[in-house]
Amino acid sequence: MPQTLDAIAHADMITIGPGSLFTSLIPNLLVRGISQAIVSSPATKVYICNLMTQANESLGLTAADHIRALNSHAQGQLFDYALINRTPVSDEMKAKYALEGASQIVADLDAIEALGVIPVLGDYLEEAGAARHNTTRVARDLMQLAAQHPRGERQSLARKS
Repeated sequence: MPQTLDAIAHADMITIGPGSLFTSLIPNLLVRGISQAIVSSPATKVYICNLMTQANESLGLTAADHIRALNSHAQGQLFDYALINRTPVSDEMKAKYALEGASQIVADLDAIEALGVIPVLGDYLEEAGAARHNTTRVARDLMQLAAQHPRGERQSLARKS
């Protein structure tokens, strides 16, 4: 839809994720014109990395692998930044996800940086029966990126401590 392409072209920030890599995120990039519009947009582009791998989707994939898969399907570099969780999951949560063969996504920061993406580390994990993103912390960091990096002005951001 032309309205979608126009919205992407005029966006201040574009976020992708979290979500199932191959059945939720990548299908959006396969719609004609969407990937090219995102790649071409001067907006700040942020990948919100999943917390855990997912059976039949992303078992064994690292954070950088997710970014590579998205870039590959977009046929270009999508992201300026990636929000990456740094909080370890509890032993109880590890055991629960291990039953499905899933585990916490490896935050391979050097590989992410080698892709030209700046990792932004945060305490995004919230455990409430399942691993979920703390939406308040994610929103806070997205707003901080938007405030620090106005439309099209990408600057180096050191890893948060």
